[in-house]
Amino acid sequence: MRFSVIIPLYNKQRFIARAVSSVLAQDWQDFEVLVIDDGSTDGGPQVVRDRFRDSRIRLIEQKNAGAGAARNCGLATAQGEAAAFLDADDEWLPTHLSDLMAAASMYPEAALQTTGFRSVYRGDRAVDYSIDSRSPSLIPDYYRFAVRGHSVHISSFAVTGSVLAEGPRFSEYAPVLEDEEFYARTALQSPIAYHPRISSIYHHDDEASIIATAGVLPGMPLTAQTISRMLAESTVPAGKRESASTYLGWIVEQHALAWLAIGKTSEALSLLREAQLHPIVERYRGRLGYLRLIAQCTPKQLLSLAIRYGRSRWHLPVAEVLSRLSALTSSSSVARPLVRSNKNLLTSSASILR
Repeated sequence: MRFSVIIPLYNKQRFIARAVSSVLAQDWQDFEVLVIDDGSTDGGPQVVRDRFRDSRIRLIEQKNAGAGAARNCGLATAQGEAAAFLDADDEWLPTHLSDLMAAASMYPEAALQTTGFRSVYRGDRAVDYSIDSRSPSLIPDYYRFAVRGHSVHISSFAVTGSVLAEGPRFSEYAPVLEDEEFYARTALQSPIAYHPRISSIYHHDDEASIIATAGVLPGMPLTAQTISRMLAESTVPAGKRESASTYLGWIVEQHALAWLAIGKTSEALSLLREAQLHPIVERYRGRLGYLRLIAQCTPKQLLSLAIRYGRSRWHLPVAEVLSRLSALTSSSSVARPLVRSNKNLLTSSASILR
């Protein structure tokens, strides 16, 4: 299998050499590298021209149109049997392409492949994301997989077969999280072949990244809009409708928690109110209703602190104390038992903030 490695590049001069070098260091050497310069205004494209003389590397220039458009340009140009994505500020470990190949070979019915990945934060703190398996596994339902807390990252992701040949493609109108929305649509086309080895590194240390600067966008998230529309149009197969509806509720919850974690209560409440108009399973409607009441009745600073502690080893005792304090400071007799009984909801971790 020959891979087309697609790297969208926009003002990542400091990182692009690291990304391309990690591709050249792969133990699977049958690939082409498509660096899509998305209208960079720094010296990133020149770094590619000056530093790399490998004939497999092609630099393609376009006007600035966003990461989704750059990846689509790469997909339209790709000549390989598989397309693997790598962001310009991320990198691969040497086994990444061979791991994708192993997953694709074991599950040829899957047109989507991914691997475990490592998130690296400032101060060299790192968190590994993978499944509990020693060999590749087939993920038949991405929605159920995501709701259970498992993560997929674009720099660990590849497409083959029908998805590569026929689409779908990335949204070109989303400033952030177009990759998450892409997974939601491709999940209807194919199961995912998952290799558990950590072979991709997701760096969080770029202050200029759009995620770092844009924060959480107001309103219904793009992925939630897509899932809601697909459910309304009955394009989701009957066997996945419940999991897709649950995933819709989970996305809303995570985004609301992200707003609350940074003290934006009004934005969170607006999102939770809007969510009542969408086809979310009853169980998650109840969770979102509780979260809305808690957000209305809990002091902003206490709620923000509780959510931010959600992933620390101290989160359970801290949540207990905060819940009791919240109940004492609330003036509503209805809110007090709700806050106490839903302390676990306060500690739910927002995946956007990881």
